[in-house]
Amino acid sequence: MEQELGSGVSSVVYECREKNTGNRFAVKVCEKKNNHSVALIQRESFLLCKLNHQNIIKCFGLFTNEEEDKIYTILELMDGGEVQSVINEFGEMSERDGQVMAYQILMAIDYLHQNNIIHRDLKLENVLMTEQGIAKLADFGFSTQLSPDDPTCVGSVGTPSYQAPEIILRNSYSYSVDMWSYGVMVYILLSGKKPFPNTGNERASQVCKILKGEYDFYSKEWIHVSSEAKDFISQLLQVDPSKRMTSTEAKTHTWLSGPVNLNGFKERWLIKMKQRKQIFQKEYKTNESQSTSATLEHRHADRSRREREKERNSEKETRERE
Repeated sequence: MEQELGSGVSSVVYECREKNTGNRFAVKVCEKKNNHSVALIQRESFLLCKLNHQNIIKCFGLFTNEEEDKIYTILELMDGGEVQSVINEFGEMSERDGQVMAYQILMAIDYLHQNNIIHRDLKLENVLMTEQGIAKLADFGFSTQLSPDDPTCVGSVGTPSYQAPEIILRNSYSYSVDMWSYGVMVYILLSGKKPFPNTGNERASQVCKILKGEYDFYSKEWIHVSSEAKDFISQLLQVDPSKRMTSTEAKTHTWLSGPVNLNGFKERWLIKMKQRKQIFQKEYKTNESQSTSATLEHRHADRSRREREKERNSEKETRERE
């Protein structure tokens, strides 16, 4: 294992290399807290290993270390970071880039739904990128496979800002909860803001807005966004799940039904990744310089302290002789 790539509530992800080939992977390290947590990790790994789509992260299996009481899941290495982190650094995407990103995410969601799988924790933090601009859906800890005969389930899961009304109301639900979360994702892609923010940690106010579907396109970020894009989001953020667009319907919406320029997006993403690396390198050098400077200051202060003590001792000896 090499450098740490990120961490969650119960896991840490590292970069790793296969000794025989030198191939790079990511390894997700989880502690075995109890039998339930082990079962969840095994289920996620088993589910991921079955999936095969260019916009879903690949899983190559898992193994356990009985001595350390840990589980290691080997995953595809994503060297472009999370989409949310990139938005935090660079702000909202242009509509043409947001359209390509939305399209890639939708392809992953549609593949899941066609295979009777509901993700249940869709958010931009769970969309990882390659440096070449390919988006991949990750973190299937809350995912479950539904029965074709009864495609519903229950359970209050997911991230509060992305939760669909029916989850908050603790109703039974289906694939439509993913489409609500997807609508929140697209809104953030194009504006850099959440449609239902938890302002001042007032969850009750946030819940009220979600249940009423209260959001708007009034901020300056929406001025140059097309009416087609706004309609796309509006069709997803429908409080009534029966009126919400399905993944199949979303693919045929006018905003995404035209040609999507993935190659152009890849070129622009590469430029963004180069800029990101330059920023990181500059910050690293600054931190390193500050660290070196702090060390030198500490050494200087320590030396000055010793010199002052030496002077005081010398003065004391002089007074004693007098």
